[in-house]
Amino acid sequence: MKKQVFLVLFLAVAMIAGCSKSDTNDNQVIELKVKAIYAPNTAKALFNISITEQKTITGITVTLYKTAEDLQKGTNKVASGVTDEKGEVLLKNLEEREYYIQALNDHCLGNVEEIAKNQNKVTLKKGLVATYEITNVDQMSAVDINNKLNKSIYISIDTDSEKVLLEKGKSVEIVVIPTGGSTSSNYLSHQISLYNSVDDTQPYDYKRFSVNSNCQTFVLDLQ
Repeated sequence: MKKQVFLVLFLAVAMIAGCSKSDTNDNQVIELKVKAIYAPNTAKALFNISITEQKTITGITVTLYKTAEDLQKGTNKVASGVTDEKGEVLLKNLEEREYYIQALNDHCLGNVEEIAKNQNKVTLKKGLVATYEITNVDQMSAVDINNKLNKSIYISIDTDSEKVLLEKGKSVEIVVIPTGGSTSSNYLSHQISLYNSVDDTQPYDYKRFSVNSNCQTFVLDLQ
């Protein structure tokens, strides 16, 4: 899945990477304990809980990569494991280096926002057991946007202020996630705003659309 360049980024990202002494005497041991937690807006939409309440995720696959490029391509996986009933997984036999972390499952959950912001890294050292919390695991939906208008335009998604050029006849694939204020009845609804210029403060048009929750890509034709 391509990294979205204009996610609806409405959440406060919190990434915790701490270290504690290992219980073993082997100072070469390098392990990483990862806990996966729903992003606040996704948790609120899916479980009708307060955005201040944390909810861990069971059964999501956590994978380590040595580079961001490997993560984007899904190649050269270093270690992988599935979170338990506490939302945790322990990855062992690692090297003393920096890793990029991905959390993903077949129910369209993933830490796409952290990856987009390059905030999914942890550095490991020998003799230490590192802990890392993925606190922004979101419900993701892929959208293919096709510009079938007779001109190039700029677009933004939901409350994101960043405008991205979409040339005439071109397409772009994005990933949308639940916005602030999402509920169980509307978290799949989104809005795209259309601008003639990157300097425009108001869109000349906008379109509402609803994605699905079954991991299928939603196609949106602008015409």
